[in-house]
Amino acid sequence: MKTDEDKMNYLKGQLENVYLRDIVHRYDIRLTSELENLLNILASGISSLTNPSRIASTFKSIKKSKISANTIDKFIGYFEDSFILKRVYRYDVKGRNI
Repeated sequence: MKTDEDKMNYLKGQLENVYLRDIVHRYDIRLTSELENLLNILASGISSLTNPSRIASTFKSIKKSKISANTIDKFIGYFEDSFILKRVYRYDVKGRNI
């Protein structure tokens, strides 16, 4: 692979053909387009606070999909189990609370 475009295509292929297909088969997921869309949403919002309820509302209003916040939370857990992403919890420096 010599060009950056070839490298990007390779990485996209790995994500779609290996990771996402593995998650779909392992957890018997029928909402494959929602799974892919969720990963895109989470990847585009790196380092911002995310809330499964808000994401579910986004899916309902924009995508016209009736996916629940509980299902979104499960999908995020599947991404964590596959080492695609890592959930980081908020830490409040002033009050030293988590």
